[in-house]
Amino acid sequence: MKTKRTFIMALVAVCLIGGVAVGHDQRKDDPNDSPDRLDLKSVKVSHTARRMILDIKTWESWPTAELQSGKRTLYFTFDTKGGKAADYNINILRSDTDGLVCLVGTEPDGASAGEGRASRNGDQHVRCNFSRRDIEAGGSKTIRWKGSMFNLETFERDYVPNSGMVRHQL
Repeated sequence: MKTKRTFIMALVAVCLIGGVAVGHDQRKDDPNDSPDRLDLKSVKVSHTARRMILDIKTWESWPTAELQSGKRTLYFTFDTKGGKAADYNINILRSDTDGLVCLVGTEPDGASAGEGRASRNGDQHVRCNFSRRDIEAGGSKTIRWKGSMFNLETFERDYVPNSGMVRHQL
């Protein structure tokens, strides 16, 4: 009985310390600095062993139709190779046929690299999750990201962070 208890305690320790399917959350807050109703309030990037998760909150309420293609987009860039430029982009938008989607593309050409799921959890929140394989980190343990909102009608933009990119440990 003691051996079984020791084994279970060791297994729990390995899972907790070794990070088996445990994600790292990284949240960045942004000031209320844009007149657009999709002014970003915070972005949280986290991951599991297989998924990347983006949680975006805004300062104001907004209907899902605001993310209609051709109006506004929530746009993320990921640098997975440690270069000067981003390697992947993620667009969160509303599709006429599929509801909210997360489209993963390569930079700079925008070629499709995958598609994730997006959902609303309240009128100031959207969540996107997609396969980590879609942004092939090339074995890198660190990626960098930047989030943004872009209004295609007024050309208003908001960034998180306002300058640079955020390092994220995988």
